[in-house]
Amino acid sequence: MPKVTLDDTYGLPDPMLNDNFDLVFDNIPGGGDHRQMRIQCLGAALPGASLTTVEVELFGHKLIYAARKTFSHSMTVALHEVYDARTYQTLKNWAAAARATQTQTGGFSDAYMRTAKLTIYDQTGADAASWNIHRMFPTEISEYQFEGSGGAAIRQDATFAYGYVERR
Repeated sequence: MPKVTLDDTYGLPDPMLNDNFDLVFDNIPGGGDHRQMRIQCLGAALPGASLTTVEVELFGHKLIYAARKTFSHSMTVALHEVYDARTYQTLKNWAAAARATQTQTGGFSDAYMRTAKLTIYDQTGADAASWNIHRMFPTEISEYQFEGSGGAAIRQDATFAYGYVERR
């Protein structure tokens, strides 16, 4: 195969841009405006996967095969908070649908697990790719850091558990 040329590199498609995305949670348990959460999303990661290997040694040779595929089952989402802390409250209500603070009782998984849709857009704003992130629910809602000398916008980081990811 010959060395890569300038024409080869110009033949590549345009890059994926890190700000051409959205993350949509439909039907958030405990209330919450899914459109607002979509607009407020500052950052999210498309979960990856791990493929473990199995080794077989035969007559001094080691053969490696693919074994189990797993996911990290954890993803962090960064959200812009609004003046009345409704993002924080939306996430707290969602978490309470899974496990109540006062009683430590909760609902069944179908009451609090949701599928989120992560969509990547091309340079024209059209859908380029999308994934469903199944069985999501919040597992950690970060604290807010206030300071008297600031004036910066508050960011809400939340960690979600998820079951698996599939491309749509």
